Amino acid sequence: MTRQIRIPLFAAIAGLLLLIGSRSASAQVVRAPYTPGPALSPWLNMYRTDPGPVGPYLSYVRPEQRLRQTLVDQQNRINQQAVELQAVRQRATALESRGALTPTGVSSTFMNYSHYYSFGRRR
Repeated sequence: MTRQIRIPLFAAIAGLLLLIGSRSASAQVVRAPYTPGPALSPWLNMYRTDPGPVGPYLSYVRPEQRLRQTLVDQQNRINQQAVELQAVRQRATALESRGALTPTGVSSTFMNYSHYYSFGRRR
């Protein structure tokens, strides 16, 4: 009877080891840095005794939530602009190194009206 139990048990353990051993290693996923939430919940303001005429939710909770969301949105836009600016700088550097980026504009001098007045040239 013990032999009948040992063989399936041994086969199950061997199968598990084969499954575990056959998995290949994969790279770790890079995740966004951890940003902790607020130290205190804005919902604690629901217990304030001076809510004003509209109540504590409209006086304290909702404005604080909107402020936090606005700050997060602004930070995301700033980060996006920084990435875009870095890409523009890299493209400009690449163009400068190839000589494809030339100065713009037309050369000029101060008080030079020779193109307007003929000064002795006959027409």
